[in-house]
Amino acid sequence: MYREDDYTKVTFGIGVDQEKYLEGATGQGDFLAKAQEAGMMWSWQAGYKFMVFEGTYTSENTTTETAFAFHMGSHGTAVDNYKEVSLDLTNSARVRTDLTPVIHVVSDVSNILDGTTKFLLDDAAQIHVDGVKSPQIAINVNTMFVIDHVHN
Repeated sequence: MYREDDYTKVTFGIGVDQEKYLEGATGQGDFLAKAQEAGMMWSWQAGYKFMVFEGTYTSENTTTETAFAFHMGSHGTAVDNYKEVSLDLTNSARVRTDLTPVIHVVSDVSNILDGTTKFLLDDAAQIHVDGVKSPQIAINVNTMFVIDHVHN
């Protein structure tokens, strides 16, 4: 449901908030099945993957292609990495019954490695369930979005 107005900000969540997570498997409906099909879960007890960043890399120190994998999510209730992102719009998004704006959100995935916390793949090419590094990745992911422009 929407309300006709001129909007100046957009807010969205990265991941699954603890309230929804604690509803359990029966409370997830189709979302749980879709997350499982997409490989976005470790297991129900371990939680959802909010972001999967994988590939191969080389560097000065690693001359053969080497796999890397950063999986960020909450780990049950032990580590809550759910984040909300709020972005100011470049101009008002006018929502009316006859007008639906299109908001162009751009993400810079380099922030995953080069955000608030700097990660070198040579230091840690695999980060999954890590009580220190996983929250740092969540903060980096939170900073990777900007509003490019709005069409009304």
